[in-house]
Amino acid sequence: MLAKIYVQRDPASGEFINKNVYNAWYGFTKMGVWAESFVFSDLHEGRLALERDTAVIGGILTVRAALARLGAPDPINIDYPATLEPFLRRRVRRATIREAHALCRDDRFDPPVFIKPVTGHKEFTGHVLAVYRDLLRTAGWAHEEPDTPVWLSDVVEFVAEWRYFVHAGEILGVGHYHGDPLRFPDPEVVRAAVAAYTDAPAAYVIDFGVLADGSTAMVEVNDGFSFGCYGLNPYAHARMLAARWLEMVGLADA
Repeated sequence: MLAKIYVQRDPASGEFINKNVYNAWYGFTKMGVWAESFVFSDLHEGRLALERDTAVIGGILTVRAALARLGAPDPINIDYPATLEPFLRRRVRRATIREAHALCRDDRFDPPVFIKPVTGHKEFTGHVLAVYRDLLRTAGWAHEEPDTPVWLSDVVEFVAEWRYFVHAGEILGVGHYHGDPLRFPDPEVVRAAVAAYTDAPAAYVIDFGVLADGSTAMVEVNDGFSFGCYGLNPYAHARMLAARWLEMVGLADA
């Protein structure tokens, strides 16, 4: 059980840093959980009285920083769990930025590949590498940190993408975030993936899309401690964040 939550605000405007944090705050207040606001400098400079039973609600890096100050393990980035590889319907492999750049031959990638960071810190936004100029978006990392780990995957066409919100193995909600809102993933495929993910964290989000041929494929998985809510019920949002926070700080069974 959480004693209270800290909710991240923007230092310039004083408002919530984004709509996801607002949605979670609203859900927690409806649950009767006391909330206090903070800005990142409060956390960074040690002015925030952190406790394991006080969840920090904010951006990915903010939550990771709070966990580090509490001495809790840094969550491993999920992305593509091994047990869910059959649901990808494309090849995904781990590499470095150096290796990704080396795939460019005669000013082009043949075939093109999709690249995204592994760490979960979102150093850059995932994008397709098709021609030489596409390397400019990661040129800084290739020069300064060439061994930065990345995911490389085959390029496929998703005509629609949806997010499923999962808590304790149960799908609590779904939100559309890209493409045709009237093209839906096969619910049986989604259920099968959730059932197969037996080593999942207490809460997570799993994205599925509809490919151009009408089949359903998993896009990726993201941890449940900070995520885009895409219209998720605030109460469900708060339940997910609370469950994952307590799990990360070792209080899940307390």
